[in-house]
This record gives sequence, structure tokens and C-alpha cells, in this order.
Amino acid sequence: MSFPNNTKCIITKKEFIEVGKTPFANITLDKVVLCEANDSVTITDLTPNSEIRDYIIEGIKYTNQPKVSVHQFSSTPGTRDITVIITDSFFKKKPCTIEHMSGDILKKIESDFTNDKNKAIEIINTALEEFENLHSARIIRCIIFMADKDIQQLYRYIDNASTYPRDICIWAEYINKSSFDDRKRVRNFNKKFDRNDLTLRY
Repeated sequence: MSFPNNTKCIITKKEFIEVGKTPFANITLDKVVLCEANDSVTITDLTPNSEIRDYIIEGIKYTNQPKVSVHQFSSTPGTRDITVIITDSFFKKKPCTIEHMSGDILKKIESDFTNDKNKAIEIINTALEEFENLHSARIIRCIIFMADKDIQQLYRYIDNASTYPRDICIWAEYINKSSFDDRKRVRNFNKKFDRNDLTLRY
């Protein structure tokens, strides 16, 4: 049960409600200025009683991170945003499925895998249950794009993304991927399938 101020509660007895306080995220970074391409930053979670910490960095969700983790940024120039999602011992995460994601993803699966759409949904949902680092609409869109309507390729890119989520985004969103100097982003799968082409105006 949720209240307007985002406080949540768990019903523990027939006539009793236990209300938990929303955890206030407290993280530190060992540096605030990146000195060179692919520079790394150490992220430390100081939030009391935190059990699960997820970070969204450059549009990619990194789940179940340790209290102290090191992230290597991409070489793309500009500022970086880090979204922090902290879960304490009071809460349990809800399962993530395709049906809970943006509606354009399910529509794309239905159009790309017409006769195998149920199989494709089952494959992706199984992967979502097993790999929390796939809990990102951007990653799932990249996987579907790279699979190119092929169930076997869907397996392949899920396997790749479960280990190297940033790589799947580079493969799907960039051209001239092998060269840092010539690499160009032409798609942004943070956006829906019908709005991700960066070469077009909508």
C-alpha cells in the first residue's frame, strides 16, 4: 500500500499496519571531475540499513551494486547524471516483466516476432527474472533491435547483455563502433521505438 508522500506500508496482521520510512539515499563519489576518457569513479553507499542499491548511469541500470563499487564512464564528452535507488530491509522488490515496461516494447515484440511473440516474451521475462541488470527499457529495446526478428539472435543478445550491458547499447545505438574518434550515436533507446532515431526530427 502506498501513500501520497511515497511512504509504503506492509500489512502484517489482520487489523494492524506497519509503516516504514522512505530511505534517504546517501552516497559519496571519490571525484566529481573526470580527468580523461573512460575515467573511473568509486561510488560508496552510506545509507543506513540499505540492502539493495541500484544506479542508473548514462541511461543504463546497474542493479544490486555493492556498498563500494567502481564505475568506468564512457568516453562521450559532457556531464554525467547518476540516479540512485536505495531499498532497505523493510521492502521487497516486485518482479520485473515485459508487461510492466513501456507499452512500445510489447508492441515491438508482437510486430517483430509475429508467430513467435509468446516465445519471445517468455524468453525475455525469464531473462529479466534471472538478470537484474537487464531491468532497463533501454537495454531491452537494444536487445530486440539487435535480434532483428530472430529468436536465436534474441537468445544471443540477451546472453551478451546480461554480462556486458553497456556493449549492447553501443552495438545498437552507434555506427563506426570500432573507432572512438569516428563513433557516432544515431539512436537513443532511452526513447520509444518510434522516437529513437536521432537523425530524424519528430
